[in-house]
Amino acid sequence: MVTIIGCDHMHQRKWQRCFGDERLVAFEADQKKRFYEFIFDQRRVRQATLICEEIEQGCDSFAKDLAESQGVAYANVDMPVEERQRRGIPLNYSDDGAPYAAEQIARWHSEREHFMVETVRAAQQNGRQPTLLICGRLHRERIAEILRNRGTDVQVIDLADCDSFSDKWEEDYPIDFVDGEHRP
Repeated sequence: MVTIIGCDHMHQRKWQRCFGDERLVAFEADQKKRFYEFIFDQRRVRQATLICEEIEQGCDSFAKDLAESQGVAYANVDMPVEERQRRGIPLNYSDDGAPYAAEQIARWHSEREHFMVETVRAAQQNGRQPTLLICGRLHRERIAEILRNRGTDVQVIDLADCDSFSDKWEEDYPIDFVDGEHRP
């Protein structure tokens, strides 16, 4: 069983992204705390013995810390920069304003998603090891489809569907953030 948790990469990184407005800083800290608690609970409930995540190589992440603290295996499944370069995949190919055709972006996404699936499967001890896979929400459904086509039982969760999480921090935080609590 693989449980895919789709999120914004902001949630995964331990470093503080927002500075200046102390309400925004507190909002980010609260979101990150909620993210850690969410993946902690999901690991426990699903009895995951492997935590995988798509995050740039070398990034200090909550999922890696969780795996270490819980004594479970961890694998970063993101395609390393060197492999992207070898395959001719630009680093920021899908950023807004990137000068690439939609078809090319879709091919590069597909290449990366297949790489992620192969990396997950290689990290699993027996192919059925209970696994949490944390990835950008852009990839969650396509990765789920690839895994299902290979006979893997998959469940998908998107943090955007959970009331406690925001995927648009700069838009959501200021007016609705009161006394350490996000109020939609």
